[in-house]
Amino acid sequence: AVVSTQSTGHQIRLTTTTRMIFFALTLALVGASPLENALQSSEQMIQLFREFENEQGNAYGADESKLRLRLFRKSVKSVVDTNAEDLGWEAGLNLFSDMTEEEKKQYLGLNMTVQQDRSGSHFPQPLTAAPTGGID
Repeated sequence: AVVSTQSTGHQIRLTTTTRMIFFALTLALVGASPLENALQSSEQMIQLFREFENEQGNAYGADESKLRLRLFRKSVKSVVDTNAEDLGWEAGLNLFSDMTEEEKKQYLGLNMTVQQDRSGSHFPQPLTAAPTGGID
């Protein structure tokens, strides 16, 4: 087959193998997820990070943004690699996707802080010891 380009008028001869490779690459690009595409293109990664930043309500300065983008890229790669394993579930990005390990650790464990609602009552109610004397 011969393909002509409109802008230059040059003709390109495509062999059967070349057409098959082109078709396979086209399918791969069309089938690739936005996360996979972002790993292939710095511009797409930055765009994806900006969208993520806006969705999460984060606004970083120039220096911090570089750090957060590196952390985000690492998370994107982890999500793509995990999903490639076809585990029966799909990983995705979340609020932890641009956090350091130290920041993530702050979300581990039990949060025992007591908050006060508008009515003045506290929640959650603190646990008290069981009365002595046993259970009837």
